[in-house]
Amino acid sequence: MNALVIYESMFGNTHEVADAIAIGLSRTLTTLVRQTADIDLGMLDSDLVVIGAPTHAWSIAWSDTSSTKQN
Repeated sequence: MNALVIYESMFGNTHEVADAIAIGLSRTLTTLVRQTADIDLGMLDSDLVVIGAPTHAWSIAWSDTSSTKQN
């Protein structure tokens, strides 16, 4: 079985959480961690997909609110 952890991170915090989740999952699953920009549709054929994103300006981040994006 395999797992895919997808994250969007503006300042690195959500990336750290995604990595921690992946470490836990990797104890029993083959686990891949990818940022949303690096996702290939074929990757979504995983047995488990975990998606995480930060909130920004009281909503999920999107291009108009993440112009100061720093990874």
